[in-house]
Amino acid sequence: MTQDFILFPKIGECSYVSCYCEENVWKLCEQVKKNNPGELPKCYSVFVSNAGRTVPLWRQKAGRGDDKVVIWDYHVFFMHCVGPNRCLVYDLDTTLPFPTYFHKYVTETFRSDLALRPEHHRNCLRRIARHDDQEFSNQSIINVMEKFVKTVNAMDETILVPSRLMDRQVGDSTDTVPVSPKNFHHGHSKSKKRDTVREYLNSADLLKLYNMLNLVKNDLLWARNDTTEEAVKQEKSTGELSTNLVKEEQASKSGETKEEVATVKGHVRRPSTISMSSSNSVSTLSDSESEISNENDSGIESERRRDLDKSQELAKQFRTHLLGLYRSLEQMTEAANYLTARYQSDVGPV
Repeated sequence: MTQDFILFPKIGECSYVSCYCEENVWKLCEQVKKNNPGELPKCYSVFVSNAGRTVPLWRQKAGRGDDKVVIWDYHVFFMHCVGPNRCLVYDLDTTLPFPTYFHKYVTETFRSDLALRPEHHRNCLRRIARHDDQEFSNQSIINVMEKFVKTVNAMDETILVPSRLMDRQVGDSTDTVPVSPKNFHHGHSKSKKRDTVREYLNSADLLKLYNMLNLVKNDLLWARNDTTEEAVKQEKSTGELSTNLVKEEQASKSGETKEEVATVKGHVRRPSTISMSSSNSVSTLSDSESEISNENDSGIESERRRDLDKSQELAKQFRTHLLGLYRSLEQMTEAANYLTARYQSDVGPV
């Protein structure tokens, strides 16, 4: 094994806590990033589990018997690819050598599913590579979501007593937070200054705003769960506020006032996509066989056009919702920053 590069020569140099395999692997990743960043593209975190969350593993420190077998709900180990067909496994919970070649580790640790009950089969193996910053732009929706989540988390860490936000509103007489300069929207060709928090959230209740931001963060991270009564109540209390954000953003984009948006009812008619010239050309044909042939050809072309229109419409809907999500997250990130500053201003440094 001396011919291969060893990331962690001694197991005693690694941070280890029993029964916390994911944290142990996280620490290994941090150590590689600090000491050998050039090896990161060759490193992976491997998660092992199954639908029943009952994974039998052998040669484990926490195991019993001569084979040291134990059943985990899941397990995580660190893997380093040192060559085209060679990988080293660093598992702080195994009794095997540290590190161990992948083939030997799998053979000794997982054995064969043929001798196991179906509920114990290790049928969920996921390899997670390092996160490459070059995979997407700094202005992508992924970064915007991460920034929003981090900002709301910082807000939660600052606002220790949310009840102190009661009976306070954005822009009221007690609002002494400095007005931040207007920034430009990202992601579209025409640069347009956006409204400040005081403008698009004027008179908004601070406690409802705080609850709404946390609800949106949870929806973003864990998906919606409208089956619970608590979620329904939160949606009723914060839905009006979040809906107003979208309406006002749409109004500012189209140049309409809030009153104009509120009075618009019904739907907007769209021009027909049917080609009048095609209709006229069909009606002028006199020969019956030509009419049949043209109808068949027209049906094929119209079917293709409908399929094309559907794909274009789907792409258009995606871009519209993506831009709306981008703007909403930007606004809510600014709102979280505002709440943090407002709480510190009203209550004092935390």
